[in-house]
Amino acid sequence: MALHSANIHYSGAAAQYFGADPGLLVAIPDRGWAPYAIVPEGFYALVTTSGAEIKTSSGSPVWPPGFMLAGPFTRISHLVTKSYCVFDVPVKGCKLLDNTTVQIDCSIVFRIMGDVEKGEEPELVRTFVHEVTPAGLEQQLKDAMAEEIRVLARTLKYTQVYTARRGTPSEQAQFDGGNQNDDSDGEEKDDDKAKKGAAEPAPGQPAQAAAARPMTTDEQQLQLGLDVTNRMEQRLNKQFKPQGVEVHDIMIQNIVLPDNISEQMSNRTMVRSKQEYEVMEQRFEMQQIRLKNDVAKLKLSHKETEDMKRVEGGRDVQAARDALKERQAEREKALNDFNQGTITEEAKIFAEMQETVTKLDFEKQQVLQTLQLEANEKAAEIRNETSAKVDELKAETQSSIAKLSAEAQMAMANAENQADSFLTKAREIELREKKLEVYASLSANPDVVLSDSSQADFNMLMLADNVLAAHSGNSEGEGGHATLAAELNMLRLASSAYGLRNDIYIPSGSGDAPLPPIQSRR
Repeated sequence: MALHSANIHYSGAAAQYFGADPGLLVAIPDRGWAPYAIVPEGFYALVTTSGAEIKTSSGSPVWPPGFMLAGPFTRISHLVTKSYCVFDVPVKGCKLLDNTTVQIDCSIVFRIMGDVEKGEEPELVRTFVHEVTPAGLEQQLKDAMAEEIRVLARTLKYTQVYTARRGTPSEQAQFDGGNQNDDSDGEEKDDDKAKKGAAEPAPGQPAQAAAARPMTTDEQQLQLGLDVTNRMEQRLNKQFKPQGVEVHDIMIQNIVLPDNISEQMSNRTMVRSKQEYEVMEQRFEMQQIRLKNDVAKLKLSHKETEDMKRVEGGRDVQAARDALKERQAEREKALNDFNQGTITEEAKIFAEMQETVTKLDFEKQQVLQTLQLEANEKAAEIRNETSAKVDELKAETQSSIAKLSAEAQMAMANAENQADSFLTKAREIELREKKLEVYASLSANPDVVLSDSSQADFNMLMLADNVLAAHSGNSEGEGGHATLAAELNMLRLASSAYGLRNDIYIPSGSGDAPLPPIQSRR
């Protein structure tokens, strides 16, 4: 895997590109036509305008993740990953202390510095992009690791070279678990057992004494393997941190020895394993014999203990039975005493109850009588109050009725007084209607002569004229006295008009009243 940079079509898809390519450290996104730019989370972003780098308002060359408005000449020039990267460095042709040539495969875990949240300088990102570059970092890592590994190899023999694979205890467990089939792992497990046995204190021995004792040769070799990667990490960080790269961990994954040396070590391991197996077989047989004797001894001891316990158990059982019978007798006696006491107590309680019931009945009757008297007195008082209240309400009602009646009569009088003018007007209208009916009847009667004059002579003249007109068409001898009277009145009126006397009596036509005498005017 090579460390490199690459062009990507869109800054928002940077996570996909970096996830698909583990060796990608720097991405150069294309500038689209959108009036904005997006800085994805988990990356350092450098922004340029017309080719010149621009900084944030705080003066940092690294822009924070998120959305920002950008003109057509403003673009994200570089995206640098913040995540940890793993770089494999195989170092071949390493000479050991005994001039044996081996190959040591290493892995370096590193990251690009410049995170403000971790107190780092953002200028380191710019330094890495423009001065170090991914390809330059790859070459420097290879050279530095080759130098460190070769220096380390010159301090070890081929029998000690596998101790360099251990690193920290957690890494040791990880690497040992992944390479359990290697011959060298058998030796490492033996060394771990020796280390564990040396670290654990003996029974009765204080832990401080075990920790303070001097280390053996194997433990010193183990400690060498624990310290070697830490020293390499410190030296590499001293070299690369000024360039903006932090080495987080160094792992020696595999060590390849020549075939003949590997075979020798494997044979030696097999011989050692066979010897240990024979020793273990002998120990197993001795342990079986010892365990068999111990089992027989334990069985005999258990048998004796069992017999002794049986005898003791029988004696204890008999004693328990005797104690049980004694307690049963005591219980029967106590039960009888309790039953007798219960009966006596029941009789006493019953007598007290009867007495209490009688007393309570007497008190109840007394209370009931008292309550009855109080109730009767209260009822009489309520009845008296009710009667008084009823009389009072009746008086108030009569007074209200009289008052309301007077108000009603007053209202009727007022109403009649107000209606009197209307009734008078109505009677006058009715009288006029009656008069009109009379006038209508008189106007329809041919025997009636109507006149609007107040002069008696004029009215009499009209009456005579009407009589004469009515009888003008009759035959001779008809009309009689009325006609004659009418003619005489006409003559009288005419003579009066011409200055004749007016004191001559002329009978009326009806014979009811005499006509007024005709007086002459002189």
